[in-house]
Amino acid sequence: DRLSVTRIEALIRDPYAIYADKILRLRALKPLGREADALERGTVLHRVLEVFIAETFDSLPDNAEEIFRDVARRVLEQEVPWPASRRLWLARLHRIAPWFIDQEHLRRQQARPLKLEVTGERKMPAPPFTLTAKADRIDALQNGCLAIYDYKSGSLDSKKQVRAFAVQLPLEGAIAQAGGFEGIAKSRVGQLELIGLNGQQALDLEFDSAEIEGFWDRLQELMSKYADPTQGYTARPRPERLSYDSDFDHLSRYGEWQDGDEFETGDLT
Repeated sequence: DRLSVTRIEALIRDPYAIYADKILRLRALKPLGREADALERGTVLHRVLEVFIAETFDSLPDNAEEIFRDVARRVLEQEVPWPASRRLWLARLHRIAPWFIDQEHLRRQQARPLKLEVTGERKMPAPPFTLTAKADRIDALQNGCLAIYDYKSGSLDSKKQVRAFAVQLPLEGAIAQAGGFEGIAKSRVGQLELIGLNGQQALDLEFDSAEIEGFWDRLQELMSKYADPTQGYTARPRPERLSYDSDFDHLSRYGEWQDGDEFETGDLT
């Protein structure tokens, strides 16, 4: 009855992972000896951008690129204990700095930052369900609408993928349009943009307010189906890649079957 926008794609692609996590309340044990990984890198990159925007919140100075590099150095020194990874990630941030600052100049011309890492939620009455979110950044456009940005440390999803599976940003828009984010008044969303830090790309999804509400309507339909006790949580019905794996594959007994195998329904109660 409660999920983050970041978990809705998992509910669509691999419902069993949500069942094991949220209903059985199981957690995978992390291996001993923590190593730098893609998740850690994404967290650190988000932190660098959060600190940079906070330090240039009111205006973007002429030496913005220098400030960006300094913020990157400080954040990585504080939060990345692996020397090799720290040097590698810092070099990557230095490489994207000119592109990001150029893009940021364009963003500041059409909007001003409102909130960073802001939490929100939207409730549906039937079935009882709460959708939660933490938006990377929300700006106020000059026309009074909101712009919501999502930083991506990996490759960007296509607009087609967003429509079908990667629905995080449109659902954040639906929360904003209902006035669900802390300290931000209910307002129409005029821009949803994915910012890809790895490939130095930005994608404006170009969804209007009605389309954004359509994502909320589809979510209500999806949650209505899972409110039915006869609806099972199937493992891996729509994996994005053949190499996809889950923390819960051994519980769903993956290995005794393969993606695409025919299955038989039955009452396991």
